[in-house]
Amino acid sequence: NGDILDGARISRHARIMWEQQPTLKDEVAAVQDRCAEIERAAGSAQLIRSIGNHDARFETYLSANAPDFEEMTGSTLLDYLPRWRASYAIHINPAQPGWTTVRHRPVSGGIHAAYNSTLRSGVNYVHGHLHKLQVTPWGDYRGRRFGVDTGTMAEPQGPQFTYSEAGPLNWASGFAVLTFHKGALLEPELCVVTGGTAYFRGKSI
Repeated sequence: NGDILDGARISRHARIMWEQQPTLKDEVAAVQDRCAEIERAAGSAQLIRSIGNHDARFETYLSANAPDFEEMTGSTLLDYLPRWRASYAIHINPAQPGWTTVRHRPVSGGIHAAYNSTLRSGVNYVHGHLHKLQVTPWGDYRGRRFGVDTGTMAEPQGPQFTYSEAGPLNWASGFAVLTFHKGALLEPELCVVTGGTAYFRGKSI
């Protein structure tokens, strides 16, 4: 759900002190390795990713600094992940009662981002920008729907998050599992990584 790439060296944000940043080449190679793991496990499932603001750094950097490379092979992150489709927003079962939108950014930020996003979008809304991992239900005359924060697959205390300056973080490593029945989204479930172990439905996996 977005930000599969960091792009630290091509970010508009300056390097913090003497922090060690991976090269873009190494980052892309790591992205390809992790996505290949998902591909092997996915079987015949569709491979679709939402575009995060960090992912966009790849094309943004090239378009700003080397515009003549436009439309050439290797000038977009899509070229390095040929089996994956990408979009800013992915709509599952659109215009149905279980309409669910997966998008990297919430509709509205802050501590109540998941609640505000499903409230304002009018559909189940799944986002990952804030690195939190939680499910927030909302109900009205049309039924029950969910705002979902999908956390991060990274270690929240990892070196890529130096900008947090060792402050307390309401972040969690893990992901959300969405199950649909007859087009409706059932209660989303969370897989949470605690102490280096992933737990799902009360069991380590």
